[in-house]
Amino acid sequence: MNAPTLLIGLGGTGCKIIERVSKMVTGEQRNNIAFAFFDTDINDLRGIQERNPFIKTIQTSTKPVSYTHLRAHET
Repeated sequence: MNAPTLLIGLGGTGCKIIERVSKMVTGEQRNNIAFAFFDTDINDLRGIQERNPFIKTIQTSTKPVSYTHLRAHET
């Protein structure tokens, strides 16, 4: 892969997929591929960052927005 590429993981499952893919990338490919994770769980993001320091992690909210939204709509 020669073109600069950004792979983004969104949420828990997206982050797990991108973390797996990042392990398949060679050092040479890593020069052209960047990885970013977006999630609300700071603990998950810290763990990913510790295991993969070359991956950028972004906390999208300090609240578990998805969970809060779903709970608000329960009957």
